[in-house]
Amino acid sequence: MEVEVLKSGSFEKVISSPEALVGIGRNMKEIIPVLKAKGSKLDVMTKIMSDLPSRVIGFLMSNVIFSPKSMTYALVAHNHTKVGYAVQEVISEARKYGIKAPRLYDVESLITE
Repeated sequence: MEVEVLKSGSFEKVISSPEALVGIGRNMKEIIPVLKAKGSKLDVMTKIMSDLPSRVIGFLMSNVIFSPKSMTYALVAHNHTKVGYAVQEVISEARKYGIKAPRLYDVESLITE
């Protein structure tokens, strides 16, 4: 989600945008090879989500998980945590293992200290 927050500017903008939620699914598909290269074991939900098309993930997130009337929406919309550290860490690991992650590389310039 942090990649989309970097692009959109806030958590609230991400969870309010169906396209940004689709982007989360696409980003996840780039992050999974990095996790595997590090030797991480993927949980069942991550495995299921990685097999679904990004548009389906976006639809589910927009209409179920982050429905505007849900508690999850309210909690995430008010999250103003600074983002970027985790994204930078994944980008560094991707480069270390020679994994291509263009969607992640595209936001690297948006990460501030």
